[in-house]
Amino acid sequence: MKSKVISNNSNPNKPKTANNGLFTQKQLSSIKDIINKYVVAEREEGLVDAYDSFSRNMMADYVYGLYHPDIVFNENLDIKSPSYLPIPTTNFRFKETVSFSPNFNGNFCLYWQPNFLGSQDKLLELYTRVDDQFDRNFSSLYYNNDGQLYGNTSLSNGWRAFPFRNVKQTFSKYRLTSACLKIRYTGKVINQSGMIAASATYKDTYRTVQFLPQGYDAPFYEIPNDVKDKLASFCDFDNIRQGQWAKTISVVDEPSGLTCIYVPTDPLNQVFVENATTIDYHAQSTQLVDNDYYVHSWLTKNANISYAICGYGLPADENCITVETYYNFEIIVNQEQMPYFNPKVPERSLIRYKEVIQGISGLVSTSGLVTKTKDHDKSNILANLKVAFKKAKNLYTEYYPLIYPLVKTLI
Repeated sequence: MKSKVISNNSNPNKPKTANNGLFTQKQLSSIKDIINKYVVAEREEGLVDAYDSFSRNMMADYVYGLYHPDIVFNENLDIKSPSYLPIPTTNFRFKETVSFSPNFNGNFCLYWQPNFLGSQDKLLELYTRVDDQFDRNFSSLYYNNDGQLYGNTSLSNGWRAFPFRNVKQTFSKYRLTSACLKIRYTGKVINQSGMIAASATYKDTYRTVQFLPQGYDAPFYEIPNDVKDKLASFCDFDNIRQGQWAKTISVVDEPSGLTCIYVPTDPLNQVFVENATTIDYHAQSTQLVDNDYYVHSWLTKNANISYAICGYGLPADENCITVETYYNFEIIVNQEQMPYFNPKVPERSLIRYKEVIQGISGLVSTSGLVTKTKDHDKSNILANLKVAFKKAKNLYTEYYPLIYPLVKTLI
């Protein structure tokens, strides 16, 4: 196929500039039409519209999935963070469900920090000991239901961790695209009483990799004293009830509970890091815990958003508190995995949709990321987002005023 040459002197559609050579919006639209007509459209009819539609739909999926990681998991959506330059990635999705009991006073405390992923082979490679009769694991969820937890003072005792899913699939690098934690009372209705509160925090807390006795299958494990000391202040529930974006509900009035939403609020959260590592400080020395557990711990450099949650006045029913956590990771696979993982390139840069990102940041600053658990998995919400992207493009208007009201309904 021959390419057409556009002559600056003979082209009747060439827009004339005004205002010291600056194009008006109408002239810019004309230029785009000319480019589409002579450069792209001749090669394949409808290619431009299809590409724009694909790009807008991916961005709509991203905005929707950012606030509803559970729907991403349930509906198997491909959610990837917009990037300045294209990076072929594969999605990893996890759902974790745990249940536990309040103490005899009806109290409990949780701490959730979702920014970590490590496969077993990489944990073994990076964190080793002379005596290798240990399995390795890490946790994103710590809890405390110690009998001395009264909710009015700091407490280092009683903190334990729920081990994360054993990740056997290897990969090269990862980043967390979206995540959420849902917590609610699931005990006997006749005993239903009490309050649950949650707030966000940027408290700098140690990351840990545990060395557990082989065959260890308990639902929790001990954590080192330095981690317990970091978490102690959350046992004073006022530090949660008066924290960032704090929200408190009655389990009677709000049986669906609370949802805590992770978004990458620090730009470094968008950076891909090596399997089983973070953007970290120097690691703490490996230490012995209770004569049975070894641990490797370190502090992260960037500002990772985490959540502290407490419950009080609850019945002391066994396993009446249920926590569901959803994680949507992007991974870069190893070279030998390319043929069967078939990584895809996420479309369109942050520059194109900067108004959308501004809308997300505006929502974070005004509404926060802790919300009563609501049903937003309705198809019309995602459909309306896609329509809004298309409408903004067709009208040559900014995305922000059209997208923000829709994003606001998501939280």
